[in-house]
Amino acid sequence: MSASVVAKISYAGILRQIVLGDNTPTWATFEAQIRQAHNIPAGAPIAVTYIDSDNDVIVIDTDAEIGDLLRQVRAEGVRSLKFHVAPRDPDTASYIVVGQQTPQATAAQSNDGERGITPTSEPTAMDITPPAPETTEPTAEQQADSTYTPIYPDV
Repeated sequence: MSASVVAKISYAGILRQIVLGDNTPTWATFEAQIRQAHNIPAGAPIAVTYIDSDNDVIVIDTDAEIGDLLRQVRAEGVRSLKFHVAPRDPDTASYIVVGQQTPQATAAQSNDGERGITPTSEPTAMDITPPAPETTEPTAEQQADSTYTPIYPDV
């Protein structure tokens, strides 16, 4: 008997869950569940990805791929999977994800039996070291220069 697996679906910054019952869904059924959960129009091209055990980003879009994935994770005892859904460029045959950053892998399997992806976060601010405050003490070169006038003369 197969075990139920929870599919955690990330789209546009929102995470929703779909319970994949004991039976393996077809790709069309799984895609319809994703679209319904996130209110994605039927005609909008999407790319669905996940992270495999080698930490590679894998695109999934066929019955064979969803079937193989679910057989593998059920055999490993994984209880949930994370998928990332993003708009796909409709003018190409490839799965070029537009408007999204490339997903970054988490550990292949965490302690709670979950595998998946974590989209990259927004870039963080660069560490900027503020300039050192000007000192009122002239350098040795400035003291040797007879034309040097301090910016902040001592009063």
